[in-house]
Amino acid sequence: MNNNFNSTLSICITQKQSNLGLDQLSPNQPNQVEAIAQNRSYAGFMAQSILSQYYGYDFSIVLEPNASSLPIQPIAKFAD
Repeated sequence: MNNNFNSTLSICITQKQSNLGLDQLSPNQPNQVEAIAQNRSYAGFMAQSILSQYYGYDFSIVLEPNASSLPIQPIAKFAD
């Protein structure tokens, strides 16, 4: 997982240092980003967002059935 995060971040940094946008990846980089996008991790979701935003990919939204894995906090009740 950490390796995928490092790879995704490395691609973003390389593009920035080269004064290139994420829509200007080198020919082999989209394949690398696609492979990372298959993972259900933070890096995978970052890769999916790059591919969706700049390359027209469409990814399904998957909701996890285990509610304990969601970082949702209860909303405080407002006083009347």
